[in-house]
Amino acid sequence: MLRNLSPATMKTIFYFSIFLPPVLTSADTIKIFNTPNEDLNFTSFANRIGDIANVIIPFLIGVAFVVVIWGIFKYVMNAGDSEKVAEGRKVILYGIIALFLMLSFWGFVMIVSNSLFGE
Repeated sequence: MLRNLSPATMKTIFYFSIFLPPVLTSADTIKIFNTPNEDLNFTSFANRIGDIANVIIPFLIGVAFVVVIWGIFKYVMNAGDSEKVAEGRKVILYGIIALFLMLSFWGFVMIVSNSLFGE
């Protein structure tokens, strides 16, 4: 595999292999998380997940509502074409199913959150 590389590429690999390891070893450790403290526990993690869900789920509910409205629009605008009417019904059905699932999921998250962690 290395025989097929050009001399310039070989030179670049050589320089990276010599100069990169000292740079990596002389650097400070990479910190992914902050220093643990009292605030870092399962409850704070679950609260962050709940906060994220409280932002994403209403957005997805809005998207599902727009899909239902779009399906109604397609259904009404293409009343003469049976294929387009069936497609509009399908879009409405998928939008209603998505609304049901998002509202159910949001309710499930709220029930678990309130039962495990209180208000």
